[in-house]
Amino acid sequence: MLSCLVLSSCIQMGPDFVRPKAPEGSHFELNSNNQSIPADWWTLFHCQALNQMVQEGLQNNYSLASMRAALISAKEYANAEQGLLLYPSADATLAQTRQRFSPQAFGFPGQPVIFNLTNINVAVSYNMDLFGANHRQIESLMSQTDVQRYQMVAAQVTLASNIATTAISWSSLQEQVTDQENIVQQEQALLRSVQVRVDAGSQPRSDLAIQSANLAQQQANLAQLKRVKKQMQHQLEIYLGRFPGQKPLQSFSLSDLTIPQDVPISLPSEWVHQRPDILVSESRLHVASANLGYAMANVYPSLSLSAGLGSEALTPGSLFSPVSNVWNIGGGLTQPLFRGGALQAAKRSAEAALDQARQDYLQTVVQAFGNVADVLTALNEDQTALMAQQLASDSAVTVLSDTHVRYQAGSVSLPVLLTADEQAKKTSLLYAQAKATRLNDVVALYLAMGGGWWNQKSTAQQSKTEK
Repeated sequence: MLSCLVLSSCIQMGPDFVRPKAPEGSHFELNSNNQSIPADWWTLFHCQALNQMVQEGLQNNYSLASMRAALISAKEYANAEQGLLLYPSADATLAQTRQRFSPQAFGFPGQPVIFNLTNINVAVSYNMDLFGANHRQIESLMSQTDVQRYQMVAAQVTLASNIATTAISWSSLQEQVTDQENIVQQEQALLRSVQVRVDAGSQPRSDLAIQSANLAQQQANLAQLKRVKKQMQHQLEIYLGRFPGQKPLQSFSLSDLTIPQDVPISLPSEWVHQRPDILVSESRLHVASANLGYAMANVYPSLSLSAGLGSEALTPGSLFSPVSNVWNIGGGLTQPLFRGGALQAAKRSAEAALDQARQDYLQTVVQAFGNVADVLTALNEDQTALMAQQLASDSAVTVLSDTHVRYQAGSVSLPVLLTADEQAKKTSLLYAQAKATRLNDVVALYLAMGGGWWNQKSTAQQSKTEK
């Protein structure tokens, strides 16, 4: 009880940490419904296959599992140090020795004596935290645990985002490969048509060479798309904790995804306390603040207390005899007098480290705002591009339909029909790319806004990411 009273009344040197507020003038330009981002934001795309992929990755990804283990290690290390620094230590000792003692060692005549000595005692020691050095050490360790915690949260949010964007890109590539295969088939049909006309003498042979080059280019484009699609598949499997080719991925089309129309967004005052990378920098700032307090406390005196109670006897049977009882009690006060300027230099170093952490924090916040601004700009431009590409695709389909009617009536040739069909497929391919870009930028916005991890329900996974 006495130690608790002393602890509660001790002076803690150094600044007490205060969480930074959102910078002045910071804001987001986006119309939203002011709702918070859900922790499982990927479900807003309403695609069961995507939901299953993200859940599998969060459960099985090895890097994320490593981060969880690192967090547990950091927490338990902090707990261990807290036990050593904040509470008294007590040890029990039982010893049995046989020794030869000479009285002449103390200036007395006599023959050496051989005897047995049995000793049992309990020793208690405690370092009083008069100026808060121990508390600042614990504060620093707890903040380092927070760094590890928010790094794990950042890894979790980033993993979900990577799985979503990779899956969307992989789905888009599957559609692009299909469209490109159709384009190659149309180019092959057009080449055959040109070949017939060249053989009939109605077209120059140079047209055949041009069409052959067009076909070769489209075949090269197809090979490139297939290569990228395979690489994207392998990356997605790695995110899910699978070996490449271990088992087939559940595919889906872009039409299975619903683009969220009203993206929830947080106010800057809330957002700076939600985005994981900002929280990592904030925790490092807290570490630096605590370290400065520790450096300042080391200049002042330290007080240690110790006490012991036990029994010493020549035979074990005499251990509990009143004449065998021994005890000791003591205390020591240590005031640093001369350390060659080390203590003051350590204080100046801690002050500079605190300033560095403060500047790093501000830089992280500025970069985070820049990231959000970039994503919002991309979303605005994506919407325009997607609408334009959809119009182009619809127009190409209309032209193809009209050309097909005219071809049936005999007013246009087969090459004209094939060209219109190829153009329709090319615009379809570009539309798939534009839609994938739009979907991926929506995912990027959820990531930029922090990923909604603070809204996790009470699950085993949440308990590892929250205090």
